Amino acid sequence: AREVSVTAALVETGEAINCLKVFDSAGSVNYQQLSEKLGIEASGVDWLQSAAIEPAALADCADPVDFAVAYGAALAHLEKAQSINFRSDFMPHQGKKLRLQKALKLAAISVTILALAVGVYFQSQLLKTNKDRSERRKRLEADYSVVMGKKPPANPVKKLETELRRIKKVSGPSDVVSARLILVLEAFNKYAAQKTDLNIDSVTITSKINIVGDTSSPGNTLIFFKAIKGKLEISRERVYTKAGRNHFGITVVPKR
Repeated sequence: AREVSVTAALVETGEAINCLKVFDSAGSVNYQQLSEKLGIEASGVDWLQSAAIEPAALADCADPVDFAVAYGAALAHLEKAQSINFRSDFMPHQGKKLRLQKALKLAAISVTILALAVGVYFQSQLLKTNKDRSERRKRLEADYSVVMGKKPPANPVKKLETELRRIKKVSGPSDVVSARLILVLEAFNKYAAQKTDLNIDSVTITSKINIVGDTSSPGNTLIFFKAIKGKLEISRERVYTKAGRNHFGITVVPKR
């Protein structure tokens, strides 16, 4: 009984011991008395019957205890059979896989819809920008043709900036420019009262007045120059004949 108490104290099972099985090779153990001393049920164990060993197998064994120890050591190397349960082993994994596949499918559909929406949005913005640009180009062509007398070039902004700088170079305030223009128009009217064959190609008013045109003959050109000199001075002139017309280019300034 003392050996049993010491052995039970050394074994850390975490649970109370309710019974004791004893292998008595000599047949000298009183199980009833042992149960009374220990306070738990004690009985013998026939390990030969459990192991399905014939008694004749122990005939050559000097000590049955050694045989029992060897048998127990051999049992420790046996692997426990593993059962396969489809529901508990496979189905949880299959369920997680199905949920993952479903989540990936929904994510792919969402990303596709988002990409299409973004593409449609930017495409609509691009079409709107091109439409606004086309409308502005049409308005620019109309205004440019009125101001410049011709269709706008590929870079109308640069051309307009050049023209603006040229206009800003005109000396004097706007009333001075108007006065010079009046003098030129009076000269035109004076000549037109005498002749009707004058063609004016351009009149440019800056710090000076440049007039380009033609008449039917050199004599008529001289008459026009005389009409100009009534209130203006010709600082530079160029005269030549082309295609039966007498062409001229003059630069005039107001008389001092």
